[in-house]
Amino acid sequence: MNCNDESPDFQENFGIEPWNFPVDGKALYEELKQWLSGFVRMPNCGVCASALWTIHTYTIREPGKSQVCEFSPILFISSPEKSCGKSTLVELLADLTPKALMASNISEAAMYRLIETRRPTLFLDEIDTFFANRKEISGVLNSGCRQSGKFIRMGGKNFETPVELKTWGAKCISGIGTITDTVESRCLIIRLERKLPSEKVFRKNVVLSEKPTVFIDLSRKITRFIIDFADEIKIVQIPLLEELDDRVQDVWSGLFKIAKFIGDETYKEAVEAAKAMSSIENKVKSESVELLDDIWQLFGEGVPDRVSSKMLCQRLCSMEDRPWATYQRSGLEPYKLSSLLKAFNIKTRQLKVNGNNTRHYEKQMFEEAFSRYLGK
Repeated sequence: MNCNDESPDFQENFGIEPWNFPVDGKALYEELKQWLSGFVRMPNCGVCASALWTIHTYTIREPGKSQVCEFSPILFISSPEKSCGKSTLVELLADLTPKALMASNISEAAMYRLIETRRPTLFLDEIDTFFANRKEISGVLNSGCRQSGKFIRMGGKNFETPVELKTWGAKCISGIGTITDTVESRCLIIRLERKLPSEKVFRKNVVLSEKPTVFIDLSRKITRFIIDFADEIKIVQIPLLEELDDRVQDVWSGLFKIAKFIGDETYKEAVEAAKAMSSIENKVKSESVELLDDIWQLFGEGVPDRVSSKMLCQRLCSMEDRPWATYQRSGLEPYKLSSLLKAFNIKTRQLKVNGNNTRHYEKQMFEEAFSRYLGK
């Protein structure tokens, strides 16, 4: 891709003047990692992911145009408590990404209309304070991971005309705790840690007093890198990795292409980061999968292969350090158990015991779900 041909496009759409000289991808990647890791405490896999995601944000084009990356993962910056550096990292990423737009609260309508009209790199901070009650926001986030994503609303003078609002674009969300499963499955999850008193981090005001253009220069370098090499990155072929499931490979697909183009060492680092961030130990299981895992454990501890709904609920509620005894205040009951297991196509069977009709589960009903969702 020719720099002179694309420079006006970048300056008009992103407001960024490309760096004056060709940029080495490896040096750019390492410089990004240096700054990202210097301001907050996060694992190496998070440093790798956030650096590649930052470069990726410069590849976003208007829907309908040829895209360098077919999937735009949501960057989710999470921490267990306050004062772990979420806002610091969000502000840093906003300085490094094109057309950054930050919000600590937003309505669904404002969100998809802003994306349609401005195509920003959208940052939603403190999402834990409003996300739970705004289910439609999940739809905007989920659909916007592919350029075909859209919402259809009624528009026109009298709201009589269906209007397509495209949701494709780069997005970063941050907050304490967890988010819905459907959004999480499309995320690169960066889990921050509170720094120890002995650990030192950069201070933005100090950095800018010494190097006032450092973040502008980095943005210009990324711009030049994408202008020069977007076409070459686009055609990079990445093999399917058996150790990663289909969703994880979708989420990382564009970042893998960027990493592979930079070099084999960077690609290897990205693959290891993807494995670490998507490992079972680091995943927050859905409520239903947690239940399935606990039932698998109970069968291993001697629960009969044929067990009544009532008995299974009692045994689940007796498990220490598990949520079932206080589930919905009164504890897990047969009706709710049935509802949770219905997603796995597991249903009770009615049997007559001592003249009474009772609902039972059989171990064989669970075998396929154990295999598919627990790998057991």
